[in-house]
Amino acid sequence: GIWLYRHAFKGLRKILGPEHKMVLDIEHNLGLALRETGDLPRTEKLYRKCLKNYKKVLGPEDDDTMRMHMNLGNILRMRGDIDDGMRHYAIALNGFRKEYGDMHITTLHAGLGLGLLISHRHDHMTQALNDRNGNLNAAMNQASKAEIKMHDYINSLEDYENALSPEPPMCL
Repeated sequence: GIWLYRHAFKGLRKILGPEHKMVLDIEHNLGLALRETGDLPRTEKLYRKCLKNYKKVLGPEDDDTMRMHMNLGNILRMRGDIDDGMRHYAIALNGFRKEYGDMHITTLHAGLGLGLLISHRHDHMTQALNDRNGNLNAAMNQASKAEIKMHDYINSLEDYENALSPEPPMCL
Protein backbone atom coordinates (compact mmCIF):
# COMPACT_ATOMS: atom_id res chain seq x y z
CA GLY A 1 0.00 0.00 0.00
CA ILE A 2 2.77 2.44 0.86
CA TRP A 3 4.47 2.00 -2.50
CA LEU A 4 1.19 2.82 -4.26
CA TYR A 5 0.65 5.98 -2.19
CA ARG A 6 4.21 7.14 -2.82
CA HIS A 7 3.83 6.50 -6.54
CA ALA A 8 0.50 8.39 -6.66
CA PHE A 9 1.93 11.18 -4.52
CA LYS A 10 4.96 11.71 -6.76
CA GLY A 11 2.90 11.56 -9.95
CA LEU A 12 0.16 13.91 -8.74
CA ARG A 13 2.66 16.34 -7.25
CA LYS A 14 4.44 16.49 -10.60
CA ILE A 15 1.20 17.01 -12.54
CA LEU A 16 -0.84 19.17 -10.13
CA GLY A 17 1.88 20.85 -8.10
CA PRO A 18 2.84 20.40 -4.45
CA GLU A 19 0.08 22.67 -3.10
CA HIS A 20 -2.92 21.03 -4.76
CA LYS A 21 -5.54 19.70 -2.31
CA MET A 22 -5.48 16.22 -3.87
CA VAL A 23 -1.69 16.07 -3.45
CA LEU A 24 -2.05 17.10 0.20
CA ASP A 25 -4.68 14.41 0.77
CA ILE A 26 -2.53 11.68 -0.83
CA GLU A 27 0.38 12.76 1.35
CA HIS A 28 -1.89 12.53 4.40
CA ASN A 29 -3.04 9.05 3.33
CA LEU A 30 0.60 8.03 2.95
CA GLY A 31 1.00 9.03 6.60
CA LEU A 32 -1.96 6.84 7.54
CA ALA A 33 -0.38 3.90 5.71
CA LEU A 34 2.96 4.53 7.44
CA ARG A 35 1.21 4.60 10.81
CA GLU A 36 -0.26 1.16 10.12
CA THR A 37 3.25 -0.23 9.63
CA GLY A 38 4.18 1.03 13.10
CA ASP A 39 6.84 3.42 11.80
CA LEU A 40 5.85 6.21 14.18
CA PRO A 41 8.97 8.41 13.79
CA ARG A 42 8.51 8.62 10.00
CA THR A 43 4.75 9.06 10.44
CA GLU A 44 5.30 11.97 12.84
CA LYS A 45 7.75 13.61 10.43
CA LEU A 46 5.32 13.24 7.53
CA TYR A 47 2.34 14.48 9.61
CA ARG A 48 4.30 17.57 10.65
CA LYS A 49 5.05 18.25 6.99
CA CYS A 50 1.39 17.67 6.07
CA LEU A 51 0.22 20.03 8.82
CA LYS A 52 2.59 22.73 7.61
CA ASN A 53 1.31 22.31 4.03
CA TYR A 54 -2.37 22.24 5.08
CA LYS A 55 -1.88 25.46 7.06
CA LYS A 56 -0.15 27.11 4.12
CA VAL A 57 -2.62 26.02 1.44
CA LEU A 58 -5.95 25.71 3.27
CA GLY A 59 -5.39 27.99 6.25
CA PRO A 60 -4.91 27.33 9.95
CA GLU A 61 -8.64 27.02 10.71
CA ASP A 62 -9.65 24.70 7.87
CA ASP A 63 -11.30 21.37 8.83
CA ASP A 64 -8.55 19.33 7.20
CA THR A 65 -5.91 21.35 9.07
CA MET A 66 -7.75 20.67 12.35
CA ARG A 67 -7.96 16.95 11.53
CA MET A 68 -4.24 16.97 10.81
CA HIS A 69 -3.68 18.44 14.29
CA MET A 70 -5.71 15.55 15.74
CA ASN A 71 -3.79 12.93 13.74
CA LEU A 72 -0.46 14.42 14.77
CA GLY A 73 -1.66 14.58 18.39
CA ASN A 74 -2.51 10.90 18.24
CA ILE A 75 0.92 9.94 16.86
CA LEU A 76 2.59 12.05 19.53
CA ARG A 77 0.53 10.24 22.19
CA MET A 78 1.63 6.91 20.75
CA ARG A 79 5.26 8.08 20.89
CA GLY A 80 4.89 9.24 24.49
CA ASP A 81 5.02 13.01 23.82
CA ILE A 82 1.89 13.78 25.83
CA ASP A 83 2.39 17.55 26.17
CA ASP A 84 2.84 18.20 22.45
CA GLY A 85 -0.02 15.80 21.67
CA MET A 86 -2.28 17.71 24.06
CA ARG A 87 -1.31 20.97 22.39
CA HIS A 88 -2.33 19.69 18.96
CA TYR A 89 -5.59 18.21 20.22
CA ALA A 90 -6.40 21.50 22.01
CA ILE A 91 -5.85 23.44 18.76
CA ALA A 92 -8.19 21.07 16.93
CA LEU A 93 -10.80 21.22 19.70
CA ASN A 94 -10.82 25.03 19.71
CA GLY A 95 -11.04 25.15 15.92
CA PHE A 96 -13.93 22.68 15.79
CA ARG A 97 -15.73 24.53 18.59
CA LYS A 98 -15.57 27.73 16.55
CA GLU A 99 -16.70 25.97 13.37
CA TYR A 100 -19.35 23.56 14.67
CA GLY A 101 -20.08 24.33 18.32
CA ASP A 102 -19.63 22.18 21.40
CA MET A 103 -22.05 19.35 20.58
CA HIS A 104 -20.92 18.44 17.06
CA ILE A 105 -19.50 14.93 16.67
CA THR A 106 -16.20 16.25 15.34
CA THR A 107 -15.81 18.63 18.28
CA LEU A 108 -16.70 15.82 20.68
CA HIS A 109 -14.15 13.53 19.01
CA ALA A 110 -11.41 16.14 19.45
CA GLY A 111 -12.50 16.62 23.08
CA LEU A 112 -12.34 12.87 23.65
CA GLY A 113 -8.81 12.72 22.22
CA LEU A 114 -7.69 15.59 24.44
CA GLY A 115 -9.37 13.96 27.45
CA LEU A 116 -7.55 10.69 26.78
CA LEU A 117 -4.23 12.53 26.67
CA ILE A 118 -5.01 14.37 29.89
CA SER A 119 -5.90 11.04 31.51
CA HIS A 120 -2.70 9.49 30.13
CA ARG A 121 -0.68 12.40 31.52
CA HIS A 122 -2.38 12.00 34.91
CA ASP A 123 -1.51 8.28 34.92
CA HIS A 124 2.13 9.10 34.12
CA MET A 125 2.27 11.72 36.86
CA THR A 126 0.68 9.32 39.36
CA GLN A 127 3.16 6.60 38.40
CA ALA A 128 6.07 9.01 38.72
CA LEU A 129 4.83 10.09 42.13
CA ASN A 130 4.42 6.48 43.19
CA ASP A 131 7.91 5.71 41.91
CA ARG A 132 9.30 8.71 43.76
CA ASN A 133 7.45 7.71 46.95
CA GLY A 134 8.58 4.14 46.44
CA ASN A 135 12.16 5.33 46.09
CA LEU A 136 11.74 7.55 49.15
CA ASN A 137 10.27 4.65 51.14
CA ALA A 138 13.11 2.40 50.01
CA ALA A 139 15.65 5.03 51.03
CA MET A 140 13.95 5.44 54.40
CA ASN A 141 13.98 1.66 54.90
CA GLN A 142 17.67 1.59 54.03
CA ALA A 143 18.35 4.45 56.43
CA SER A 144 16.38 2.70 59.15
CA LYS A 145 18.33 -0.52 58.61
CA ALA A 146 21.59 1.46 58.67
CA GLU A 147 20.51 3.14 61.90
CA ILE A 148 19.75 -0.25 63.49
CA LYS A 149 23.12 -1.57 62.34
CA MET A 150 24.84 1.53 63.73
CA HIS A 151 23.00 1.09 67.05
CA ASP A 152 24.04 -2.58 67.18
CA TYR A 153 27.63 -1.56 66.35
CA ILE A 154 27.69 1.04 69.15
CA ASN A 155 26.27 -1.51 71.61
CA SER A 156 28.93 -3.99 70.54
CA LEU A 157 31.64 -1.37 71.04
CA GLU A 158 30.30 -0.58 74.50
CA ASP A 159 30.27 -4.28 75.36
CA TYR A 160 33.81 -4.60 74.04
CA GLU A 161 34.98 -1.57 76.04
CA ASN A 162 33.37 -2.95 79.17
CA ALA A 163 35.07 -6.29 78.69
CA LEU A 164 38.48 -4.65 78.29
CA SER A 165 37.97 -2.07 80.98
CA PRO A 166 41.04 -1.71 83.26
CA GLU A 167 38.87 -1.09 86.29
CA PRO A 168 38.40 -4.09 88.50
CA PRO A 169 34.87 -5.20 89.09
CA MET A 170 33.32 -3.80 92.22
CA CYS A 171 33.15 -6.20 95.08
CA LEU A 172 31.18 -5.69 98.22
